[in-house]
Amino acid sequence: MNFRKIAMSDKEKIERFFVNNELYSDYEASELNFTNIFAWSHIDDIEIAEGENWILLRGQEGIDQYFLPPLALNKEGLEIVSQKFRKYCDEHHIYPILRGLNEKMKNYIMKECEHCFEFISYRNYDVDEYLYLSENLINLTGKKYSVKRNHLNKFLKTYPNFQERDYHFSDFSRIKEALDTWTSGKTLEMEKEAISHVLNHLQELDAFCNLIEVDHVLVAFAIGTITKNHIGLVLFEKADLNYDGAYAAINQMTAKKYFQGVKFINRQEDMGIPNLKKAKMSYHPHHLAEKYSLIEKRIIEKLRLLYETNFPEDKEPSQYLDYYFQEKMNIHQVTFLVQERDVISALYCFPRTLKFNQFSLECPVISAAATLPKYQNQGYFRKLMMDTFTKLRMKMVPLVMLYPLNHEIYRHFGFGVMNYFSKLIPSNTHLEYQVATTADISLLLELYNLFMEKYHFYVARDESSFVSLFKELTAYGGKLEIIYKEAKPIGYVVTSLNNIEELILLENIYLEKYPSYLQTLPTTEVDILGNMVRIIFVEKVLEEYPYPAIIKKVKLKIADNLIEENNVIVEIDINQDNVTISEVETYDYVLDIMELSELIFTGKTTIKELQEVFVNSKTAIVDKY
Repeated sequence: MNFRKIAMSDKEKIERFFVNNELYSDYEASELNFTNIFAWSHIDDIEIAEGENWILLRGQEGIDQYFLPPLALNKEGLEIVSQKFRKYCDEHHIYPILRGLNEKMKNYIMKECEHCFEFISYRNYDVDEYLYLSENLINLTGKKYSVKRNHLNKFLKTYPNFQERDYHFSDFSRIKEALDTWTSGKTLEMEKEAISHVLNHLQELDAFCNLIEVDHVLVAFAIGTITKNHIGLVLFEKADLNYDGAYAAINQMTAKKYFQGVKFINRQEDMGIPNLKKAKMSYHPHHLAEKYSLIEKRIIEKLRLLYETNFPEDKEPSQYLDYYFQEKMNIHQVTFLVQERDVISALYCFPRTLKFNQFSLECPVISAAATLPKYQNQGYFRKLMMDTFTKLRMKMVPLVMLYPLNHEIYRHFGFGVMNYFSKLIPSNTHLEYQVATTADISLLLELYNLFMEKYHFYVARDESSFVSLFKELTAYGGKLEIIYKEAKPIGYVVTSLNNIEELILLENIYLEKYPSYLQTLPTTEVDILGNMVRIIFVEKVLEEYPYPAIIKKVKLKIADNLIEENNVIVEIDINQDNVTISEVETYDYVLDIMELSELIFTGKTTIKELQEVFVNSKTAIVDKY
């Protein structure tokens, strides 16, 4: 099996597999659409291997090599490609990951290829794609589309002289300039490269680019195509937010102009970005194109071996690791390195949402970072961390946190302390304890929120958070107790073995039941170091910070030696309740990314002027893993 760079000449070869082929007849996702493949081929180094009746595509996303679903004309072709793929993986010491399968393909491959691969399947919700009835996006009829009609009508009324037209090659530079202006750094360079790649081959790809201009100024564009399964596919869509209703206009006009003859329009995935999900849901999708990944069972076994080697204390009870690798972990949450068929280094990144003033920001928690002893201190962990930062930035995730055993190690990666703990002082207050069950979840959530209400930043929880906590407690033999004082609930404590894993108390009262356990509560004073946080998107975090209602301007130069895009000079202009963040050329103070992280979440700095600006920085985090 020999791989080579994908070329335009492969378009017809790939598309023939979708003609009268039962295996792919209901494939609605974009992964196997040639225009989409070609758009990202330079970024993901997409390559192709082919035979008479089969094709296999592979790509590289950061340190992760992945394969797309094998294409075969018939069962015989699938048999051939699976055997060749098995041999290729063995020769190159690869544990393959297949992405972008629908349920039908997933089930078929797991059954027909079981003699070559023992696969485990995972749902990947973040990349499910949104499909809409074309007539709905064209007509916007009914009450549920009233807001969208209003946006569209606002555009039509405000800009009656707008012009909608097809792309011309002379528009290329205008689109590139518009992207820089409209997105203010929010469009990733790799996405710009993908857009450029398609525009340079628009006709060959059977794709289109629709433009909207106002007074000869470009205000929106959309790039798309129609798949071989007769689904309209919107690959890219951008608009100038300074023009009211521009997004609604480009959406509706493109659907009407190009997708009259198809039943469904695919507007791709939300990548797990809350605002993008909200925008896609607002158009009321008909259904989602669900996606699965297949991964060899041996990878999970190797990941577990690495975990057991580095965290032997978690091997008992054994059901905890069963729970961890069968329920808690999803393969899309782990980044790992393989060398000579061994998983030598890995880290896990579990989703969390940070309550950030009145906003919610994604802030996943890194957990169980580990490297096999003989590979330690050779740069593998740094490679994992850098790849994690890149993936988070691609998904527009602004923050990431962790609970370290050694804080100094993570300062080198730009992490700063985000909260502190203080020890409870022994006392003789009588307390009562009741073992909690899932029937107590509402009370537990109420106690948690009451404790957190005096803080600006904390992890947002709902009832499902406590459902997951109870599952984990069952797995490792832990216990959750509600604490009562004079028959009134004042908090709860989570214990396992000889540790307090989590403690919430509405009063600072020592737990006389656990005198040998370290008892701490979050505090705003500098005491015991707690969690650490790393800023992935500087501008996003600064925009959402709860500034005080004062009148003040301050210019900051941010230095980040790991994420180049974070090296910015910004002015924070506060005028009572109005705050403007803009890029400037001069600055008053220089902060590295670690100092900025600590300033935002703790307010700690020796610079008096910054103390006045970042005064609302009380943070409480009790999530560790």
